[in-house]
Amino acid sequence: MILFLSILIGYLLGSINPAYFFGWLLKHQDIRTFGTKNAGGTNVLKNIGIAPGIITIIYDLLKGVLAIFIAWKLGVHDPWYLLAGLGAFLGHVFPFYLNFRGGQGVAVLMSLFFFSSVKLFLVISFPWQEFSALVVVVLSLLYIAYKGDVLGLATIPLLWLILIKLLILNPASWFYIAVIIAIFIYIFVINVSIIKKEGIVHLKDHTKNEMLHWRTIARPLAILIPIIYIYTSKEVILWILGILGLILIIVDLARLSNQGINLLLFRFKGVFKEKERLRFSSLTYFILANFLAILLFERQIAILAITFIIFGDLAAKFFGAQYSKRFIFGERSLEGFLAYFSFCLFFGVYVGTIFGISFWLVALGALAAALIDLFSVFGIDDNFTVALLSGGALEAIRFFIKI
Repeated sequence: MILFLSILIGYLLGSINPAYFFGWLLKHQDIRTFGTKNAGGTNVLKNIGIAPGIITIIYDLLKGVLAIFIAWKLGVHDPWYLLAGLGAFLGHVFPFYLNFRGGQGVAVLMSLFFFSSVKLFLVISFPWQEFSALVVVVLSLLYIAYKGDVLGLATIPLLWLILIKLLILNPASWFYIAVIIAIFIYIFVINVSIIKKEGIVHLKDHTKNEMLHWRTIARPLAILIPIIYIYTSKEVILWILGILGLILIIVDLARLSNQGINLLLFRFKGVFKEKERLRFSSLTYFILANFLAILLFERQIAILAITFIIFGDLAAKFFGAQYSKRFIFGERSLEGFLAYFSFCLFFGVYVGTIFGISFWLVALGALAAALIDLFSVFGIDDNFTVALLSGGALEAIRFFIKI
């Protein structure tokens, strides 16, 4: 009964919408009919004034925390008093006196996020390495796509990965982690709807050509290779990659030695890329590189090197195609290089912490992978060289520098 009362109080607190009242008092209009048509602080700030906007933002931020405080005073225990904060969010989004059409509630959710984060990291260790790598990704994307139009789209899923890892390692803290994940799912959906509605992101034709090929879309599935390696033996994964690699080599040799077979295979659109008409496919190089990396390097080094080529290459393809302005070598740009490095760093740290690998070793390995990709313009397929050379660089750095 007390919990229900707390949620109801939270709903009533949340339903008090300063944006709506400032709209009528100062503009004599419903704020939901002008500007962004959202009954929130940003719309007030832009279209009514600085002071009303600041007051609206502050109150919206305090709604959730105030509801939680009242619930706690009424005797609701941790973590269930968070439901009162959820009530404040629902009140903001669905106010009863506005036909249940209020603001988006992002400010309310952000206050709940900060509250939940403080409570969470008082009982578990803060993942400094993963968040440091995420900060590098954010800074890189702010430089690459200076309008910030893809920042949320690219970084919120990375935050989900961190939270999922925390959930797996700390199942006792599931409630707060689940709340934070839910908050960022909602923010991500809002971000996508705004981008879609306002047409903020326009994919270039070159970007579509790079990203819509089935092999590019399927590239993240290659993470199954290190996952299988983690849960099985070296012999098992080598057999799998060896058989797959042998099949790909036979297909490539057959089509390259017989023009008729080559022409026949290229009639099936999407099987091969045009640049592979007179050479081995990049998929063949990729599988061979994975096989050799696992054969030559220690398990954790091989897994890191494979992770670099999977996610670094994917990031460089998208951001390089979409945002390249400062070209360094041929088609290789500074934007693509930064995307390659930052995503290698994030996923390398994400995987590396499982094995207790130093942040700085991963960072140097990610830099090596990005540089190897950058210089692959000299006729060497990066699908073959990145995993092998970055793996070798990691082994050398670890041996000589001891990090």
